[in-house]
Amino acid sequence: MASKRCQFIASTVLFFATLLAAGCSDNGGRVQVVGRVQLNGKPLTQGLIVFFPAESNIGLRPCSSNIGADGRYRLGSLKPEDGIKPGKYLVSFDVWGVEEKGQMNWDKKALPEKYFFCDKSGLSAEVTDQPLQEFNFDLTTK
Repeated sequence: MASKRCQFIASTVLFFATLLAAGCSDNGGRVQVVGRVQLNGKPLTQGLIVFFPAESNIGLRPCSSNIGADGRYRLGSLKPEDGIKPGKYLVSFDVWGVEEKGQMNWDKKALPEKYFFCDKSGLSAEVTDQPLQEFNFDLTTK
């Protein structure tokens, strides 16, 4: 009786371990996406860039990255910098605060409001299955 119980427990543990391993080890066909963001010709030195799946790619997940002090980013979807799945994405930014006289003024927006919304920004990216792709964005305050 004890051996059947142990066999059941062992097979149940093995079943769930297999499911967990399959979910964790699959890179899901993600590719590396990097780039730079400029505002009025200068690197945007802070903020978040977000790629939202376009309507035709509903099965994809949103992907994001912090924007570095040099204006560069590297997208991630499940964890930072792990890449994204190929497809069409709409792009938005989340950037608050403007540096004034050496201090951040958090009450001011660093970008025009249209860039905060993926459906209003006018920016998109078509990610293919190439292992490394670069998308650069030149934003303006006008």
